Amino acid sequence: PDEVRIELKAQIQILSDYGIPLDHLSDQHGILSLYPKFYEIVVELAKEFHLPIRSPLIASMKYPRVFPHSEMKKKALRILKSFILSAPLKAIVCSRDFRLFEFDRKKNKLDFDEVSHPDLLVDYFYGNPTPSNLIYILEHLPPGINEVILHLGTNIRQEEYPSGLDVEYFTNRELELMTVSDMCLNDYLKYFNIRRIGYAEINKIKATQCDDQISL
Repeated sequence: PDEVRIELKAQIQILSDYGIPLDHLSDQHGILSLYPKFYEIVVELAKEFHLPIRSPLIASMKYPRVFPHSEMKKKALRILKSFILSAPLKAIVCSRDFRLFEFDRKKNKLDFDEVSHPDLLVDYFYGNPTPSNLIYILEHLPPGINEVILHLGTNIRQEEYPSGLDVEYFTNRELELMTVSDMCLNDYLKYFNIRRIGYAEINKIKATQCDDQISL
């Protein structure tokens, strides 16, 4: 944990030193959000640098009947199975961190520590980047502030890739971009009474106790 704290703080600090504004803190594939000791560090840094943080509460876990058959959840289960086969004892110990109770507890900790965050992380567009699926997501967003995960990009591949980039998802990135660009998204947002906001606006929105659906 001490090494993780040093590394994460250094990443934040170097951006600050170069005058690059930070919008919020998040992690790739929940690497830091799942392990409680690492997550506590992320929360500490969010408080220290007065930054919002991505919600640890995932839609397909919180509302499995509304968002069933999540491709991102399936991918996470495949990774978990691989982990179980390679390190069964460690996997048993870590399995408790995958319970919905733990995700709720982490979200409640953010509220207790007064760290700004969305209410829900919507993972349902991943792997099914169709207009019908995006419309379904918008139609079924719960009240509150929801962050819908998007991976907008093209299918052009570089010779070298940034560390952690999911190269197998390149084609889907372009499909997501086409869907968002071609479906008159603003009209659907207006129809479903959804406002788009940035992380900097979360505290202001929550202060008004708005019951509308809001997406990031």
